[in-house]
Amino acid sequence: MTDARAAAHAVMPWTWARVLRDQGPRSRDFLCAMLVLRTWMDENGFAYPSNRTWAKAARMSINTLRKHIQTAKDEGWLGVNERGGAGQKWKLNTYRCAVPDAIELTEKDETLATALDLSIRRYPRRCVTYS
Repeated sequence: MTDARAAAHAVMPWTWARVLRDQGPRSRDFLCAMLVLRTWMDENGFAYPSNRTWAKAARMSINTLRKHIQTAKDEGWLGVNERGGAGQKWKLNTYRCAVPDAIELTEKDETLATALDLSIRRYPRRCVTYS
């Protein structure tokens, strides 16, 4: 089975929120879920909320949120690194904002994205894969 996810690259959180607002999926619930996630992101675009906390903040069910997370992963709006499992009841997800490669960014956004990619290479433990 092949992975149908869109190619994407990491961007800074403010770039992500702006591009998501202007060029993201038209679903208002999807946008709400992603912009709520933005409130937990650090300066490099990483966030760690539980699905329960995130769903409550976005005023939606956990199942609806999971559907939007899957859409975001498939379309290239989020990188997700899942940890836990293997006999454990908990799972810690790390979320990282990304923009699909098909979306053209401004030169300033590209410069910031390049700087971020270099920073991620220096600190690989925090990396999240996008494709």
